Amino acid sequence: MVVRHPFERVVSAYRDKVQNADKIQFYNVIGDFAKTKYRKIPEHMKDRKEALVAAANDVVRHHGPPNQGNPYENPLGATFKEFSKAVLLDKIWNEHWVSYEKFCAPCAMKYDVIAKFETLDRDNMFVVKTAGLNQTKWAGHSNPTSSGGTGEETWKYFFRQLDRGLLELYREMYKVDCQLFGYDCSVGEFHEGEMDI
Repeated sequence: MVVRHPFERVVSAYRDKVQNADKIQFYNVIGDFAKTKYRKIPEHMKDRKEALVAAANDVVRHHGPPNQGNPYENPLGATFKEFSKAVLLDKIWNEHWVSYEKFCAPCAMKYDVIAKFETLDRDNMFVVKTAGLNQTKWAGHSNPTSSGGTGEETWKYFFRQLDRGLLELYREMYKVDCQLFGYDCSVGEFHEGEMDI
């Protein structure tokens, strides 16, 4: 089993599967829902929300997203905050962001090795040596996403966009994973804003 810091994992899943609306299966499952339910529409356009959402969906489904990293205030894909609300409030879960506790049952199954994504090269060499495959060369790993890599600086950038209520919900969602695998999942450094769930 390979684990990863839960906050880094959820941001990586968001960036790869949802952010640019370029993975249509994820757009259909969560992107469209999150955007439709949680996107704030300017007051003067509220009566046209349904038509605007339909037009955006037509662009995504039939023409694809306009470009990677859409810089506009209302991107075609769900924002991280919209995605987070759908995950945390509406419980739209997927193996890419659900907790390991729920998906992999680490307390119920006996894993021979639990490797960490952050030390994957070292952990894989341990597995190779333990298995007696000393002649095997490990070429290293890469985990590219459609939006680039996701490290601590990146996931913290995204978490700073969330209010205190959503941060606490993420902390609670991943609490057992953090305890089991030794990750710091405190969210105190992000508690600048008020709760506005």
